Formats: sequence, structure tokens, C-alpha cells
Amino acid sequence: MTAQAASAPIRVTALALMQRPDGRVLLERGADPHSGQVFYRAMGGGVDFGETAAAALQREYQEELGIAVDVGARLAVIENIFVYAGKPGHEIIFVYAVTPRDLAFWACDKPARLDNVTAELGWRSLAEIRAEGLPLYPLAFADLLPV
Repeated sequence: MTAQAASAPIRVTALALMQRPDGRVLLERGADPHSGQVFYRAMGGGVDFGETAAAALQREYQEELGIAVDVGARLAVIENIFVYAGKPGHEIIFVYAVTPRDLAFWACDKPARLDNVTAELGWRSLAEIRAEGLPLYPLAFADLLPV
């Protein structure tokens, strides 16, 4: 382990499992700027000091999509050690079931983002992700999805 990796903080993150009635899940499609690898990841973000993971998800959805969400059951806690943009990362992820308060959101095939995040959002089933051959990160997240 490098000195840089040993001194890097472990990040606390919250991710949402937002699943439409048809079984598809809201996912971001992103790419590693260093390797170019394209991947999927659930929407969410870092937990701020003094904030619960559930409150972080409500904040992230409001900031990024302009929608209010109800945060349901905690589905999992995942430890994720990874490399992104050529740098090592380590995060503890709280995964929650999330539902939009305005159920018309289910009909948005490509939800628009309010901020400058470039990752594309869309609804995907596990079968569609597997057919594309792209990874879903963190890898343990796929275990939470319907087949």
C-alpha cells in the first residue's frame, strides 16, 4: 500500500435503490476518466458530517433532480475498495430503498439533472445491464436487484 493510499480517508456514502413497478432501477452511466471504462452505479452521494445516510439521499435527489423522495428500509451496508481516476478509494455504502413522492417520476425515461454532473441517468434492469456487458458498481449492489 502506498503512503498516499494509507492516508486517504474512508468515505461514507449513501446509494438509492429506486425501482419502478416494471422492475427497472434508476442508474447512472458513467466512465472512469483515467481508464475510460464505462459502468453503471446507483444514484447517491457522500454523507456529510452530522447527516444521516437517509437524509443524504433526500438531499442528493433534491439537489440533482429537484425531486422529493421517501427513504424506506436500509437494504444493505457494502464495503467498497476500488480504483477510480487512477486513485485508490475506500467507502462504506448504506443502500436504501427510495421512492419518489411524485409518482409521475416513474414515467421519466431519461430524468434530467439540475447540476453539472455528466453521468447519464436511466432505468435499467439487471438483464439489460448484463446484455450490455457493463459492470454495476459496487459489485455487491447487483445482489439487491430483481433478476
